[in-house]
Amino acid sequence: MDYPSAQIGRLPFGFSGCGIWFHKSTPKVWHPNLQLAGICTSYYRRSRMLSGLKVEAVAGFLERILP
Repeated sequence: MDYPSAQIGRLPFGFSGCGIWFHKSTPKVWHPNLQLAGICTSYYRRSRMLSGLKVEAVAGFLERILP
């Protein structure tokens, strides 16, 4: 996904392993209706893009390895 903050010099160092969140709907007034989309894995400086694993892949992995 695009990382627009890179255009003003902010780099996402330390984002690896953090959650990628989105609003489930667009409310008129902000409220905590966030949903986890995935986990950040990499940043590509030249294209200013973040890479991540979808939450379904993470959940599937955890279901397989945890009893």
